[in-house]
This record gives sequence, C-alpha cells and structure tokens, in this order.
Amino acid sequence: MMDIEPYSAEQKRHVREVQDLWARYAPLMAESRDLVGGMQWKTIRGREYLYRYAPDPVTKKKRSTSLGPRTAEIEAIYARFMERRTLVKLDLPPLEEAVSTQARVSKALRLGRLPRATGEFLGKLGNSGLGAHLVVTSELAMFGYETVFTREFPSIETPALQFMLLDDAIAVDLLTELASAFPGVTSRQHRSGKIALAYEDIHFEIWSRADFMGELEHQGEYDQVYCIGERLEGDPIATFTFDRSGRPVPLSVPDPIAFSMMATVRGGIDAELGPTLARLATRSGRFELEDLEIETFPELAAHLDLGPRL
Repeated sequence: MMDIEPYSAEQKRHVREVQDLWARYAPLMAESRDLVGGMQWKTIRGREYLYRYAPDPVTKKKRSTSLGPRTAEIEAIYARFMERRTLVKLDLPPLEEAVSTQARVSKALRLGRLPRATGEFLGKLGNSGLGAHLVVTSELAMFGYETVFTREFPSIETPALQFMLLDDAIAVDLLTELASAFPGVTSRQHRSGKIALAYEDIHFEIWSRADFMGELEHQGEYDQVYCIGERLEGDPIATFTFDRSGRPVPLSVPDPIAFSMMATVRGGIDAELGPTLARLATRSGRFELEDLEIETFPELAAHLDLGPRL
C-alpha cells in the first residue's frame, strides 16, 4: 500500500477552519454569480416592463430579457433581487478577505500542492456553476480525499483531469455552457464516448455516466462494475483542496469506496490507491464495504482490519 502521512495538529485545525469558512463563502459566491448584471424598468408604449440584463459570456455585450409587465408579482421579483444583491455586497468582501488570509496560512503550512494553473481552472469551473454537475474520476480526486481524511498522499505532479457527468441528460447543455464559460475551448469526441477538451494549457476529459461505466466493463468483471455503479448512484462528496498559492479549490469526488474499487479495476499505478483508500475510509468510521463488495473485491478486503478508529 501507499505511504500516507497524517496532517499535523496545526494543519488539521486549519483545514477545519477553511471548511467552516468555505461553507459560508461558496454559497455567497454562487449567489454573486446569479446576480451578475442587474434589473431595470423600461417604459414601452406607456406601460412599464421589468428587464433582467447581464453580459453575454462570450461577446461580453449586454443582453436583456423582459420578465413581464409591472404587476405586484413582478415588483416582488425586483425587490427580492435588489435585496439579495445588497446582502451579497455586504457579506462577500469580508469573506473574500478571510479567504485570502487563510490562503497565506495554507501556503505556509505546505498544504497547497495542486499546480496553480490547474487550481485556477477548477476554481473557474466551480464559480461558473458547471462543476456541480461533474464528479472527478481520475487521480485528481486524491487531492480532495486529503482534506476529507486529513492525510497527505504521495505527490502527483500533474494529475489527469477526468470527470463524469452526474446526469447524462444535460450533456449537450453542459457542453454549450462550457463553451460560454471558457471561450476558445476545443473539444473532440472519441469512439469510446469520452470528450477530450482543451482550454489554454489545460487538457481535460468529460465522460457521460453510460460511457464511463461502459469503459469499466471492458476492464473489470460484471460484479465489480455492478458494485461500482451502485456506489456511484449516491451523492458525491463536495470538498476542496489547495493550490500552490494556498487558495481553496472546490472538488466533487466519489464515495471513497467507489474510487478504491475503480482504482482496483483499472490496475497499474491506480491499483496501489485502492487498498490504501479503502483502509483509510473504513478506519475513519464513516464508510464501510458491503458484503457483496467484500466478496467481489477480496484484494481490498484483505487490507481492512478492525483497528482503532481515527
């Protein structure tokens, strides 16, 4: 199994502080994104209409859409929008300052190991709202598990960026939104179904759930793929890692037992991750292997024990 190092007491305390701050900061960032642009009343043929305007993500030109003629209901929409915007303008700046301060601490504690360019890309993906529809399926997930379990895994200098869609039904819409959020992004679909994309110097892949599971079927046995599929039906874990500037970077990672099984099926270097992560996950007391999983993945079960909880 891989050698993993526990975080120091100071590192663990800092991660908890970042988690607390992130729980307040991330929703406000999402709220801020929804409030880009504004609303205004326009008089047309003697009647007032409420318009919602925002910059086009590609051309940056202002686009506006009518929300309807002035009524009590439309006035309530306007009032709520202005109230939300006022609250975000008040609450977000001090949190942004706190995030910057914590980033300096994260860097000093040597928690930031993700390449900065990768961190900036993932941050932009999260801020666009698109990251909420994707779960990491490559070794990039190990950066997320580090803060989940407060353990440091062996360094991965340039982690592959591979994602699986949480809902295949939105595939076309998501790619359209990606093109808007990342102007100049290029994409190419492979025969396997995966979509290879490139944005500036970042290369990443997006798989539909169906194609991802189909690829696993070529690598593993039926029962193995079944167990993985059942695990992936559950909600992913919303967590974060740190890039080399120390700033938190949002990540959505699979149930660690699911990832350990995926790593076992894939083999190669990933095979070392499986037993290590399964042991760490089960010893945390938050995850456990089901009977069928123990039977189907004896190589994982062999490394589990009933030792003390972390």
